[in-house]
Amino acid sequence: MILKATYDDGTTDNNFTNYTIDKTGSLTPSDTTVTITAGGTAIKTTLNITINRADGPAAPSLTFSFDGSNANKLLGATSLMEYSLDGGLNWSACTNNMTLDVVKISAEKDIKVRIKETETTNAGGIQTIDISPSPVAPSGITAADCTIITNNNGKLSGVSTAMEYKLSTASSWTAVSGNEITGLNNGTYDVRIKATGHTLSGAVAQITINAYHPATVDKLELDDHVTAPTKTEGPAPLRLRRISTTAR
Repeated sequence: MILKATYDDGTTDNNFTNYTIDKTGSLTPSDTTVTITAGGTAIKTTLNITINRADGPAAPSLTFSFDGSNANKLLGATSLMEYSLDGGLNWSACTNNMTLDVVKISAEKDIKVRIKETETTNAGGIQTIDISPSPVAPSGITAADCTIITNNNGKLSGVSTAMEYKLSTASSWTAVSGNEITGLNNGTYDVRIKATGHTLSGAVAQITINAYHPATVDKLELDDHVTAPTKTEGPAPLRLRRISTTAR
């Protein structure tokens, strides 16, 4: 604060310093008045003041990726920053190199980061990390049904290492390691393109692997078309004839 004194004779002193003030330390936006007393006198005046916050710092430069060794981490984030996943409507405090909840990230709202405001400084410029929308569901995936009673040799073909899969009732995804997935139990599987870089995971394709059902014999009866044995041949062999079978 710079003061100028005006004396009774009308002269002014731009370097007037002989005064006291009822504030200590730096003024903040919460200060709305200040009382100044001329040194060695009872002469004082109270001024209405407005303290504005200083402009905030420039936007930060953080990095983010859905995959890799630092998957889902907001690298470069510090406790001085805050982020938004709803387009800037609401802001949450950052922690150092924090992991984001990817379920809440969308291509419509992106990821926004800035330096938090302080008592004397406005919030900083906003960095927007642009998120790309989900790819379409993969196509051309085929299923081979289980062929053994344990129902654990099902297979999905036509997949790639760009994909991930899970049983539709499961919560976690497994990365595909080749062009087919073997040793699967029967059930319905979800398959999608994995999230990479700034691109969201893709839409889901559902493929069903059917359980193995062995054929069962419904009815047997004696075969009466058997030639009678001779005395030297002994008893006639007992022969059964299958009437019908049904796959269950």
